[in-house]
Amino acid sequence: MPATPYENLGLAPAGTCSTSYRYPGKATLQPFAPETQTFTATADHAVNMGFAVWTPPGQGFKDENTYQQIYNDTRTPADNPGMTTPDGAKSVAWSYHGSLLKNLRPGRPGGASAPARVVVMAIPCIADNLPADVTTAAVATYDIASAERPVRQPKPVTGYDPVQLSRAACQANT
Repeated sequence: MPATPYENLGLAPAGTCSTSYRYPGKATLQPFAPETQTFTATADHAVNMGFAVWTPPGQGFKDENTYQQIYNDTRTPADNPGMTTPDGAKSVAWSYHGSLLKNLRPGRPGGASAPARVVVMAIPCIADNLPADVTTAAVATYDIASAERPVRQPKPVTGYDPVQLSRAACQANT
């Protein structure tokens, strides 16, 4: 066990790196691509990109108010958070069927087709376990249960801890 737990590490503020290092810009998160079951995010000068999801209370999840990295250990590193392309882009496979849909309570109010909203974050990572400042994150709300595939919601869900979500996005999986 490390001398200092990762969750107690400070975040890397903009402007503290050497002049030869370009701090990542603000991420943009493309809409979920149902044909490939992926999210893609891009940020100027990003070398690593993390992705995470928050399951808010009151949406019918067995594990409410949880922060989880979008990661699938059965997929290759190319399909998981990590190194971006030279233009700062990264795509990740989102296996929400196995991670989120199976986590819905069977008898939740409204039944199987009731909305189940989640918050998705993409954020540049300075290094393993160290996200860039949360102002560089891109966030979107999705309903994963009312339709055949996740539907982006125009009204965001609030109440999440952006620092905790960013740390989940950039956690190391090695």
